[in-house]
Amino acid sequence: ADFVSIMIKEGMLEPLDPKKIPNLKNLDPAVTSRMTFDPGNKYSVPYFMGATGIVVNKKIAGDFDRSWNIYERPDLKNKMTLLDDPRETIGAALKYLGYSVNSVDPGELAKAEAQIKKWLENVLRFDSESFGKGYATGEYAVVHGWAENVFLELDEALKADAEFFIPKEGGVAYMDCMVILKGAKHRDLAHAFINYIQRDDIYARIASYLSLPTVNVPARAKVTTKPNYTEADLSRCELKLDIGESISLYSDLWKRIRLGD
Repeated sequence: ADFVSIMIKEGMLEPLDPKKIPNLKNLDPAVTSRMTFDPGNKYSVPYFMGATGIVVNKKIAGDFDRSWNIYERPDLKNKMTLLDDPRETIGAALKYLGYSVNSVDPGELAKAEAQIKKWLENVLRFDSESFGKGYATGEYAVVHGWAENVFLELDEALKADAEFFIPKEGGVAYMDCMVILKGAKHRDLAHAFINYIQRDDIYARIASYLSLPTVNVPARAKVTTKPNYTEADLSRCELKLDIGESISLYSDLWKRIRLGD
């Protein structure tokens, strides 16, 4: 969502022709109403809306609070990871503290920095690339990331011991979107592809494979797997938005965390 906003501002996208995407009618209004970065879907169509959360090995963790405070458990020291992504991890700390994931308030960001440093006392490493594989091999017992990146790595036995949850304090949501680049040579074909993806039977097959909640209402009756979380779970998550030049606040904070001030 934040990238789509930037691309719109930079004039990088072609306006969509809704007449060529009749399957827009399948979109959930509860999802499109959250697309404040592109009201009316002038430039983008949602593909999936999801959120980062935490996958826990229940056999190792035992009883646990479904909260970001799992990172404060010393008994799980060096078995946990956080995403190597400033917006995601700072956003998680902000949400845990009751703030917006898009906060640019220096005081709130300072508290988020302190919270992350507290978590790091027990975290093995930052990992945005191989946390799913690391969980599957048993190197990690608690990982911060996208459910699909983990569960696609697991066999049925490992899945039985794994639980994904969006912390009760909320989390960072994402909105993957389909767009057409400015000057694209095959705009009609691009419109046809977007319309095809939003056909309920096609969309249901994709959602079933990824075990994700759907943005396509009629597809929900055709999904064949249980999603790792529901549309209702996403209600307590907040989309990352473009914060303009204030991104430097996040970059500077992240450097201090990664390099150790």
